[in-house]
Amino acid sequence: LFAAYINYEIDSAMQYARLKLDLARASGNDSLVCDALLDKMNAMSATGVYVEAVDTYESIDTTLLSPGQKWQYFNQTYGLFSALMSQKGVPDSADKYLKIKESALRRLYEMRDTASLDGLFMTASLAAVGEGDARHSIIKIQHNLEHNDSLTIHHRAILYYLQSHLYGIVGDDD
Repeated sequence: LFAAYINYEIDSAMQYARLKLDLARASGNDSLVCDALLDKMNAMSATGVYVEAVDTYESIDTTLLSPGQKWQYFNQTYGLFSALMSQKGVPDSADKYLKIKESALRRLYEMRDTASLDGLFMTASLAAVGEGDARHSIIKIQHNLEHNDSLTIHHRAILYYLQSHLYGIVGDDD
């Protein structure tokens, strides 16, 4: 039963991503098209349809992406090419995939200090894996929790989780 259900979920995610892209293209709105392409890349990558995920990755015009979409694009690119590198039988492409993966991580790291919430999440996430200043991230998170009235309860939960994890890294119990 689980296998049937998971196959249905995978098929639904891919179908939804394709339908969203068709509707976005019909609207003529570049932002909606970019958003739909990012969703399609994510759905294809998450379901293991890597050839179509890479085709979608290559079709995205990064000059049309908003700052939030750029963060999503580089985050998904990093995940996609990390997954591809873990697959057997890709030695011919391993160097290419590694370069793309490292470039995406470098771009994410460059975006870490943006004022956007995505930038804050990225900064804290990088610090949580040892790629940044954990104490600085704790201060930025605390500031946002105290002064950013636009945070949703979902954003607050993520920030509290990251803050807790970072406190564990630096050894503070406050």
